[in-house]
Amino acid sequence: MCALSSTLLLSVTDGIKQLSCQEKKTSCYDLLTQEVLKETIKNVKEHGQTYALGVGALQLLGRVVKILSDKIVDLELFDGLLSDRACQVRAAVVMSHYLTLTREGDLELITKKIDLLIGTLLEKQAELKSKSPVLLLEKITRGKLLEKVGQLEISSELLQMTQLCLLHEIREFIPKQYKCHDCDKEVQGFREETKHTKLQSYFDPDHIGLKALVERTKVLICEVSIRQFQRMAKTASDPITQLMLSDKNLRSINSKLELPCFYTVMGLLNIARQMKVGILLKVKRADHTVEPDPRLPFEVQIPMAPLGDNMQEPIIVIEAIKGGQEIAAETREEYLGRLLKHDLQHLVAMNCAIHPQYSDNGCLETVPLLAIEAKEKDRLTLLASAAKELGCCMENIRLLRVTHIFCDSIGSQMKKTESKNG
Repeated sequence: MCALSSTLLLSVTDGIKQLSCQEKKTSCYDLLTQEVLKETIKNVKEHGQTYALGVGALQLLGRVVKILSDKIVDLELFDGLLSDRACQVRAAVVMSHYLTLTREGDLELITKKIDLLIGTLLEKQAELKSKSPVLLLEKITRGKLLEKVGQLEISSELLQMTQLCLLHEIREFIPKQYKCHDCDKEVQGFREETKHTKLQSYFDPDHIGLKALVERTKVLICEVSIRQFQRMAKTASDPITQLMLSDKNLRSINSKLELPCFYTVMGLLNIARQMKVGILLKVKRADHTVEPDPRLPFEVQIPMAPLGDNMQEPIIVIEAIKGGQEIAAETREEYLGRLLKHDLQHLVAMNCAIHPQYSDNGCLETVPLLAIEAKEKDRLTLLASAAKELGCCMENIRLLRVTHIFCDSIGSQMKKTESKNG
């Protein structure tokens, strides 16, 4: 099933939601879908494309529900690329949404209703294609196409998971040349980018402004995710972390709302522990200080918080790399011996203190409240200095440099480990 524009998806599913809810409450999702519907109607040019997108949006939604219903749920499929410094924020949101949907939702019933709705749309294909673009969208989102399938309510959690699934599907690892800080040579590394051309099966991106619509969706997801993360962290974090996750440290960069990297990661670890969700650290050997080939297996996997026995339970996965000429011949056992001399959460904290705090590469000086909280700034400055010395930074990866954080299930991680390690 091809990936589709999440913006039109929201238009279609919001219409479904309005049909099934007698009392409609205003929320950020409602405002989002109203804006998207206006932009979609304005940009759509061809009848056939509009029809295909309407069906395709429901197909993507159905696929998401089926992923969540699998015995081994691959939650990494919701690790959407938004090009900010907040993969850890989405990890918390995916963890929360997954627990909510599997606890409260009847995913099997929703799947059946979506399949029936797609069938109804296909039956009305000729009639729908004869409509103008505006009337066609109105027919899909406001018409009586639900009469054959009964009530179908799409929750905000399911909508956002579908957006994130789409943004995961249209990302790609691109090989690029970078300077290695260890050997001082130009070497090949990898960078994640959004590839809008992956949506060509449904429309011409240049024709209807797909790129702008997808990028706008990223901006809106960032805002919704940040707000939910702030609510989750209020009950799970210490007073200083709560303060640093307040709007006083909120910055808008390229129209996306962002909070400091250090405090969002510390907040995530607190949230996971409060919810009794496991935390898994995975370390990959790297020949250089650049991002290695994503297909390479991880050399070390260590639980930072206990993993349960239920294969469907979510876990937080922290990926990292280590390397350098000095330790090129080091065995796995020797590395483990070095690594386990340190508190793993403290190592993650050091990584986050020296990491750019926002996507404009701003360091600790760019965090507004640290200009007031002098003791806290001194604490993070010491952590950053220790990161350089121990090998937990971009220039020195001898011990551990965190590269990515996401949410997955225990069973999915075990399956991927078995697959990559043969």
